[in-house]
Parts: sequence; C-alpha cells; structure tokens
Amino acid sequence: VVACFLKNANKVMLFQRSGKVGQYKNYWAGISGFLGKNEIPLDRAEREVEEETGLIPPDAIPVLEGRPLAVHDGNKKWLVHPFLFEVRSPKEITLDKEHTAFEPVVPDKITEYKILPGLLDAYRRVDIPDTLIKRLELLRTDRKSGSAELAMEAVEILLFAAHAME
Repeated sequence: VVACFLKNANKVMLFQRSGKVGQYKNYWAGISGFLGKNEIPLDRAEREVEEETGLIPPDAIPVLEGRPLAVHDGNKKWLVHPFLFEVRSPKEITLDKEHTAFEPVVPDKITEYKILPGLLDAYRRVDIPDTLIKRLELLRTDRKSGSAELAMEAVEILLFAAHAME
C-alpha cells in the first residue's frame, strides 16, 4: 500500500476513514491505496491524493519518498510505501466517500487519535524536522562562506539528516 502524508506549514493532515471503507472504519490516517501488480508507488500515491482530496499539482506536490516498512496487524501484513506531499492550502481539499473529515495536526499530537497500525512509523520515515529545513535554507542562501565552509556545512547537514531520519 501507499501512505501519503499531506503537510502544510508545520501540520500534517489526518483523514478520518468513513464507515464505507473495507478496513479500519473511523480510524485516522493519511491518504492510502493498494498498489497494483507492477505499479510504481509514486504513481499510485499521486493518483490516490488526487482521487481522495481533489488536489493536483501544484496544490499538492510530492517532496519525499520514505523507505518502505512492513506493518503487521494480527494476521494482516502490509508493505507500506510512505510519501510526503506539500500542500499549498488545506482549504482546497475536497473529501471523497472514503473519508468523513480531516484535521491539520501538529505531528507530536498524531498519537492522540485512533490511528492505523504503523501510521506513526510510516510518518517518521518522511518527517523532515524543522531544524533540518532551516539549516538547508541557511546553506542555500549563504553568500559569505567559501566553498570549503559550504561543503563542510553540507556534510554536517547530511549527518544530521541521516541521524534524524533513522
């Protein structure tokens, strides 16, 4: 399956699954969908976001694909392909029949909802810490440092990112 997390500013959108879905009725989740045989996960992710929210680029842009993870829930096993999408305006979201509501949530509050098994682990694979974003922006706009200093800062940012995204 694909699990798509839509983020705007510092909040991630959680979607409440309707009573019309086959599994996990009324649970909170990202946008998700089953992968077909030989289907490319990013293609499915983009299609699910459009179908379930009405958002298309540039209103929802994929920014990160996380490492897939195995999720076990009783007898069910899922291979989850997590994706992060940046959303221009959550006000543009139009829910389909698979969801009854959505809420922008500060990531630290995700566990306060009745969420799908493995959802938090999937989100952590695509969560970009604000500190990392700020450091990258400082590096991008630095016009005073020399090439060696910029290269050292880039290496430090990569090490920070590798540790933060473990």
